[in-house]
Amino acid sequence: MNINDKEIARLLRVLSEPLRKNWEIKFNQGKSLLELQLRRTQLLGSIALLRGRCQVLYYLGLGVLILAVVAGITWMGWSIHHSDEIQKRGGFIIAGLSIVLFASVAILKVIFDNKTMDLSHELMELDAVFEKLQQSVDSLNPLGIGNTHHDVHTEKTVTDMAVGLGFKVLDATDRLFKVCARTPLSRHDIAHSLQWEEKCSAWFAQLWDVAIKDFGLKLDKTDVFKQAAASLARHNAK
Repeated sequence: MNINDKEIARLLRVLSEPLRKNWEIKFNQGKSLLELQLRRTQLLGSIALLRGRCQVLYYLGLGVLILAVVAGITWMGWSIHHSDEIQKRGGFIIAGLSIVLFASVAILKVIFDNKTMDLSHELMELDAVFEKLQQSVDSLNPLGIGNTHHDVHTEKTVTDMAVGLGFKVLDATDRLFKVCARTPLSRHDIAHSLQWEEKCSAWFAQLWDVAIKDFGLKLDKTDVFKQAAASLARHNAK
């Protein structure tokens, strides 16, 4: 699944408020998805900032290490030709400062890395919520009919989609019966018609389960298939 800012905006755009609130109650403890979207944007900004700081600290630590090595080599060179106490103290001071500075940089980097990991974990949890939302929303339109980026799902549009898929189920079943009634029987035609009927039934079941379980809609299957049958009868009468 591909969850990004544009996809999340699409998901929230194509859901009517009643359906969105029902989904929030079911899967997000009633918390607003809009607030989660805002929190996700904040997390992305914070993670990018922390990663930038970690990169700076990495190069700073590398610079300190190189400086310490150069200073150490220089001090060793001086020590070979000069053995006075001042030179020795200077070398120890440089070494001590380098160690303290390098350790401070390393500790800060560990702190920033840990904070980045914590925020990344929270971001993954939010993405998991939106991935579940993506599954639910896309299941309301398993055939991708219409404009999937702007058409808003309401109880009426979901009912209409169910009627449309019910039409396909009844039509596929009717065609299967007709194929089975032919003589001589064609195994290829029967297999093809049966496969199509199973696909149509699966699409209908997918939409129906999500509409009822995920979005809490009160749909009447008898009424849906009654409308689908009437639509099929009109279609066959043409």
